[in-house]
Amino acid sequence: DVGPVVDDLTLRPGIQLLETTLACDAGAAPRVSFVQSRYVPLGSIASAEGFWHVPVCVRWAAAGTTHTTCTLLEAATGSVELEGTTCPDWILPNADGGSYVRFTLADAQLAALRAAMSPPAPTGRARGRGRAAAAAPVSPLTVRDQITLADSVRAGFEAGRISFSAAMEVLAPMANSTERFVATAPIELLTTARDQYLEDTHDAAFQAYAHQLYAAQLTR
Repeated sequence: DVGPVVDDLTLRPGIQLLETTLACDAGAAPRVSFVQSRYVPLGSIASAEGFWHVPVCVRWAAAGTTHTTCTLLEAATGSVELEGTTCPDWILPNADGGSYVRFTLADAQLAALRAAMSPPAPTGRARGRGRAAAAAPVSPLTVRDQITLADSVRAGFEAGRISFSAAMEVLAPMANSTERFVATAPIELLTTARDQYLEDTHDAAFQAYAHQLYAAQLTR
């Protein structure tokens, strides 16, 4: 029945925030759990209570293979089991940004996603016209995955769920992307920091950091 989903999406204000956790027990299927609340940035007087009927697809990887597992959340809390008994290398709670939600993750899971965005270069060599050539590493996260991750990280900071340093650790690697909307993802958070948190005496250091962050883009 899609009625409750459509009603919540079209008739209720705001956007949902999913506090997401991963549990891996020996011999059991990994489980991703969610706790719903309304997304409320710091300083807002809106209530964070309430839940929606929300379809959610989790992108995850284990043993070098990427999977997508979906569920429908129909209460303030919910969970979904992943296939197999191997703990995922990483999870992304809103694959391709397909649901109207934002999410939070533990620092360890955010670090795993950062690593997935910047996979190590291959050590092997591919032959081509007598020259050694290596294929460029490809992230298992789609462009939409990365844009979705950036949005949730920024929102998590604005809601007081994640520190600025932790947020920038995730966003900073995106600055080197060849995809415009991924590469510009750190700018909003940097602008917020400059306009709202930094003193004038920090301006030179801020400019140096921003230049360093986008140095590779400037030389392309």
